[in-house]
Amino acid sequence: MKASVRGQHRKPIATAMLGFATLGGIMMISASCAESAQEPSVADDTDAGTSTIPSDGDGGASDAGADDAADGGCEGDAETCTTHELTCDEAEWCPSKTNLDPRLGLAAVWGSGKNDVWVVGAQGRVIHWNGADWTPAPTPTTQTLYAVWGSGPNDVWIASSPGVIFHGTGFSGGTAIWSPLPPIADYALVSGSRGKLLRTIWGTSASDVWISGENFTQKSGQPQESSWRSVIVDGGAAWKPMSNCPTTGTCPSISAMWGSGPEDIWAVGPSGAALHTKGIAAGDGGVPNWTAFDSQASGELRSVWGSGPGDVWAVGAGGTIRRYTTGAERWTIVASPTKEHLNAIWGTGPNDIWAVGDHGMLLHYDGTHWTTSTAAFAVGPKPHLRGVWGSGPNDVWAVGDGIVLHFSGPKPRAQGAAQ
Repeated sequence: MKASVRGQHRKPIATAMLGFATLGGIMMISASCAESAQEPSVADDTDAGTSTIPSDGDGGASDAGADDAADGGCEGDAETCTTHELTCDEAEWCPSKTNLDPRLGLAAVWGSGKNDVWVVGAQGRVIHWNGADWTPAPTPTTQTLYAVWGSGPNDVWIASSPGVIFHGTGFSGGTAIWSPLPPIADYALVSGSRGKLLRTIWGTSASDVWISGENFTQKSGQPQESSWRSVIVDGGAAWKPMSNCPTTGTCPSISAMWGSGPEDIWAVGPSGAALHTKGIAAGDGGVPNWTAFDSQASGELRSVWGSGPGDVWAVGAGGTIRRYTTGAERWTIVASPTKEHLNAIWGTGPNDIWAVGDHGMLLHYDGTHWTTSTAAFAVGPKPHLRGVWGSGPNDVWAVGDGIVLHFSGPKPRAQGAAQ
């Protein structure tokens, strides 16, 4: 990327993707520790494949007996396991019935309104909420979908990898039609890798869509850009690079992108990378200049969101929370109530922000403090949560490993601490 640096202690932009979720973590959630450990996520998070379904074990008699049944086979503490299931009246978040296999991982959620919500995940699955029910919206792929975004109900984009991107014109007649888009580049798998993934989609309109992800290598052996923008060429969709790569090495990977508009865009990624552009200006050659800011973080920043250009938040590995305000030379370190990896952030305004993460972590910011929130999880290991979005303060969705959660507003009987 073309990037200048701000902040006296700016760390180098990462050249290797750590990844916020392995394929094993997002795809069918394995109850086998051996299987899930084959592809650990960041910080050796080898339990990313933990199932919400208790393991059958070896079928033999168990001395634990009723104890195992009572706690769902949990071996962790109360932070990672649910031993007492709350009711939906006792918890702030309640599971929503989807009829999906509970072992199916879900990666992202977005909507245009309270009656038009989209969720994507493993095996190319897409489900749609119409205000009353979740309905499958089949896609032409079985690859895990990691990102979803739209400019409105009739303009929805979903992505998995540089060659697996689809556009939909909305939910109609009980389903959606997904049209494949041209591959981003003539890409090749890097030796020993699982294939490179597109992590984030963001845009300002139906004709201005940005897409980013892991760095990868072209078949020619040259490094390939990690961010692109949609353009119209000869009446059809195409992609234009939005970053410049060095002649050797790799481009920085991007985990998430957000902007308040076309002249205020942030991208975050591994090793605390936090990049900002004011958009495309005359003389840029169609490629924006990016400025690297010191996030004061060394781990991966996995998600970014702002209430406006002067109030931007990022979350990431190890419970990291950072905030950027207008004119600052670097991001501010914000006290976090958790060490769990935080995977997504979204809010309605500066005093109402949600962040979600591993082991069922749900955090809320009220303008002063970040506090934990509760969910009616089933007895057993708590699922990793990977996406959050809402239409308003009392209509928020969170998705993750085999689960869709809904927040419909404060509840008088809800418990205030994680269970």
